[in-house]
Order: sequence, then C-alpha cells, then structure tokens
Amino acid sequence: MDTKQKIFEKALDAFAARGYKRTTVRDICRRADVNVAAINYHFGGKAELYAEVFAYLFSATQYGLGENFRPAVGAEEAERFLQVFLRQLVPLRQDNRVRSLKRRIMLHELFDPSENFTELMEKYIRPDVKVVAGWLKLCRPDLNEAELMLKFFALLAEGIFYFEHENFVASLAGADYVEKNIDAIVAQIMEHALRQSR
Repeated sequence: MDTKQKIFEKALDAFAARGYKRTTVRDICRRADVNVAAINYHFGGKAELYAEVFAYLFSATQYGLGENFRPAVGAEEAERFLQVFLRQLVPLRQDNRVRSLKRRIMLHELFDPSENFTELMEKYIRPDVKVVAGWLKLCRPDLNEAELMLKFFALLAEGIFYFEHENFVASLAGADYVEKNIDAIVAQIMEHALRQSR
C-alpha cells in the first residue's frame, strides 16, 4: 500500500472514531506511521482529505442500491427502494466496513458538524435526501412538502436509533436481536413512515 492510500485508510478510521473536529493531522499520521507533512503533500490538508473521504464513502455505498439509487418508477418500486435504504441504516454484525464507517462519520457530522458541513450537505446529502423524499412522495402522494419532510425525518430517526443505541438494544433484547428481526424492524419503520396520520 502506498503512502497516500495508507493515510487515506487511517483517516477513514480516525474520522469514524473521533469525528472531523477531534481528529488531528497528527492523529492520522501517527496511525499511518508517516511524517505530519505527508497529509499536506498528498491531499493539501485535513479539510481536503476529509472531502475525499466523503466522496469515497458516498460513491462506494449508495445505501446498497448502486445504480438503483435513483428516482423510482411507481409506488411499488419506491417502497422496495425505501426498504433497502432502511436496511443500510440499521446495523448488522456482518455489516461491511465502508457502510459502518460512513454511518459513524455521518453521526459525527450530525452531532458535531465540521467546518465543511454546509458544503458536504449540499454536495452529498441533499441530493440523496431528494431521492429518498421522492420515494416517500410516490408512496404517499397526499403529503405536502412539510409533511413529507416530517415523514423523512421520522424514518431516518428510527433507523438511526438502532445504530446509535446498538449496545442498548443488545443489552435489553439480546446480541442477535437486530439480526434475527431485521425484516420486522424494517417493516415497522416503513409502517410508521407510510401510514396515514389520524
């Protein structure tokens, strides 16, 4: 592995563990066993390295949908896409490393935003939200924009709960609870997101 790739790999781990603000250039270089000047030489600085990490994470995952991460054709396809999307939010023990890193880095951004938060939101997150909101709209054409965003945030919050509170869920329901009940969990989140308001 060349120096640039080694730095990149160690940066992924560092940003996932500590977030952008709490990760220093020295942290990354120590992990990669390289000189502190190496980040500037290969990436231009910590912010540029972080931007490359984001670009990689968003291009490499696409919520398990790959080329199907796109506007849906009809409510049935939209519902199927939403189910796959939710499966990517709920952590499983056999999760792949990239999806896990992406979720952890995103949580750091949500709770302690980096200086690049607005730019990253516009470039990577807002377009994805637009696609997912479009799926919701196909499933619930009766919703106005405000109601649609409310449903989107509820869907996201329930999915993130299982990730953010993975140890809590495991301690109450058992270590393999999520694995054994992933279909029921996704179905419940979908039901909450798509049901008619009273």
